[in-house]
Amino acid sequence: MAIHYVEQNGSEPSISGHSAPEPIITKQDVDDHSASDSSVPESSSSVPSTPEQTVAESAKSVKPVKPADIKTPAPRADRLNQTPTKGNAQGLFLPDCCVFVGNLSIKVAPEKLEEDLTEMISVFGRCHVKIKMSQGMKKLPVGFVQFENTKSANAALKQNKTLMLHNRVLRLESSKAKRTANFGYLSDAPIKQSEVSDALKGLGSLEGISVQHFVTAEGKESTFGVVTFAYPDDYADALQASRLSNFALTLLTTCFF
Repeated sequence: MAIHYVEQNGSEPSISGHSAPEPIITKQDVDDHSASDSSVPESSSSVPSTPEQTVAESAKSVKPVKPADIKTPAPRADRLNQTPTKGNAQGLFLPDCCVFVGNLSIKVAPEKLEEDLTEMISVFGRCHVKIKMSQGMKKLPVGFVQFENTKSANAALKQNKTLMLHNRVLRLESSKAKRTANFGYLSDAPIKQSEVSDALKGLGSLEGISVQHFVTAEGKESTFGVVTFAYPDDYADALQASRLSNFALTLLTTCFF
């Protein structure tokens, strides 16, 4: 399938291949570039720096980032050997890689929307697509594209309002997957952060835990936890976990994907 792009100057949409449209360079861009070039002062020394000097100076100002410095929450142990599908993708890949797609056609069947959107959007990288009907009075089709890495997701996001599917300009945004919930004892007894962590152990990586104070219906001071799961699917599974029957795990918002 060829990707349909919308011209930025308001003219009729054009059709191209799988590559993104060329950026438009204006006279102002050229003038700004020329001005910046002319404003660079010449070196006061007539002897140019050697490559060794340049590398040494760069090393002083730039601290390399080692892979070990970047920590990514691991998927839940029982998911590690799963083959990625649209049904389990949000338990395997981080929500930063998920893209929301709006303005889909209401005249096309959801199955066809999913098939065509997958074919179009997968040019940016491996992904898994779901079509849902929006909540509210109007049931409109919306898409959720779970890419397997942030590079692919960012490449797709750059094409917001430039892609067309079924003669409609698509709206692409970062998906706001819901992963946060309140957590406490059904008895309203105070809970500690360590107790929250122990109760949720094994249910998935947690991005954050905090303890908040509140006053019970009897006027007693107590505490509850606020937990954020790293993966939306772990969040959804925790809401159904039978082992948490002594606790109240309540949604702050509804998990939609």
